[in-house]
Amino acid sequence: MRTRMLSLIAVALMTVALAAPAGAQGKPDGVGGGGPPSGVGDSGLYNNLSVPTLLVSAAGQSPQPYLTMGCGTAVAPGHDEQATDPDFDGYWTQKSESTWTATCGVVLAASAVIDWGDNLTGSTALKSGKTIRVEASLLAPVGAGDTGYYVEKLTDELDRYATYGTDGTTLAEAAADPGIDLPAPMTLARVWDPGAYLTIAELDKDDVVGSTVYEGVAVAEVNSAGAIVYGFNWGQKGAAPLPGSYRITFEVSTATTLTGVFDTVGDTDLPDAHTATLDIVLTASGGKNAR
Repeated sequence: MRTRMLSLIAVALMTVALAAPAGAQGKPDGVGGGGPPSGVGDSGLYNNLSVPTLLVSAAGQSPQPYLTMGCGTAVAPGHDEQATDPDFDGYWTQKSESTWTATCGVVLAASAVIDWGDNLTGSTALKSGKTIRVEASLLAPVGAGDTGYYVEKLTDELDRYATYGTDGTTLAEAAADPGIDLPAPMTLARVWDPGAYLTIAELDKDDVVGSTVYEGVAVAEVNSAGAIVYGFNWGQKGAAPLPGSYRITFEVSTATTLTGVFDTVGDTDLPDAHTATLDIVLTASGGKNAR
């Protein structure tokens, strides 16, 4: 399959307007996203939105990620004299009593590029027989006047167990600071589309799609960094992934136009303006074959 490397320069964001506050919905069984983010349990504490975000108002079944505050203008950490975390001096931590938000807008339509999870497009071989995290994000230019906040990893633990927080530094300030290595996706806004749908299917040596091993609504959540990410744990429930080639297909509603692929590696393509595909290879556990 021909790899298409597409430029972010082509991204164009359609004119939008802020709308009413956005709330939470439940999530399908076994799919990360909606409701409480993974690791929250019954604490009732959630991740704050740190990256400017567009919520597309369109038909679809994907549950909206939980937002700690209504969708609208940015609200800085420490508003209403909220105290920082006593265990992390000067920082407002995620999944705590502090609530703040980046700029968030509800839009009728948007254009975006897709950013596949690093584990799917990196040089390390993907192994069968274990759970594989399938992630995708929709990225768009940050609107004039939109504000986000730089979230840091504060503890030396695995990402899913670590504590994250912000000292109130905006993303614009972080991007201009030579001492901060801000990941490129964090310089862009995030797009959430309720029509997102995920399919994983077998792929033969001639790139012919075979049996579907998973299909369902693509569900997103606000991760610890404060960004909306679509995610699915392939193999967490049901049969573990087998060795072989697979095509991951991510579809969005007609209200969202996909104009490119953020990753510069990986066997990825855009069959049409609302569909992105990524071909991956799973090697047998213990195998040494590279992607």
